[in-house]
Amino acid sequence: APAADPQKQEQQPEPPAGEAVIQDPSAALASAPPQLSVKIVSAKDLRNADTFPFGKSDPYCVCHVPGKPDATFQTEVINDNLNPEWNHEGVIKNFEAGDSLVFEVWDKDPPGKKDDFLGKAKLLSSDIFPHGCSQTLRLSEAGKHGAVLNVVVKVASGGSTASAAKEEK
Repeated sequence: APAADPQKQEQQPEPPAGEAVIQDPSAALASAPPQLSVKIVSAKDLRNADTFPFGKSDPYCVCHVPGKPDATFQTEVINDNLNPEWNHEGVIKNFEAGDSLVFEVWDKDPPGKKDDFLGKAKLLSSDIFPHGCSQTLRLSEAGKHGAVLNVVVKVASGGSTASAAKEEK
């Protein structure tokens, strides 16, 4: 008889009719869209949207995926600060190729007044996949030159997290 080829995998026997096939759960996790662990670290040189006697802007940051209303979170408000440090981590589920991650920085105003927009930044899926990223993003529409946002994004799929592999200044 010929020797068994070690390259060939053994075929699993077919289950008897009527029995459920239980697949390896890690295979299902691997095919599920990845989830992101997003850390909004800090912002610098934000515009002061508050006027006397209210002090400085009271910034917070909202992170969301356009078209996915469930994929959103926001930081706490930091009062009277143009260089806030949030160090806030949130989770974005079902982030897929072609999606983008949008960060909007706002100034919290008292009840009855509309919050002031301080700027936004965007990461494309190509910036994030496959290993995540750690970036300083220039805020557009900030009303002030030089306003930036620092973020760290990790990609988690099947329960494992890949650390940031590249950094841009």
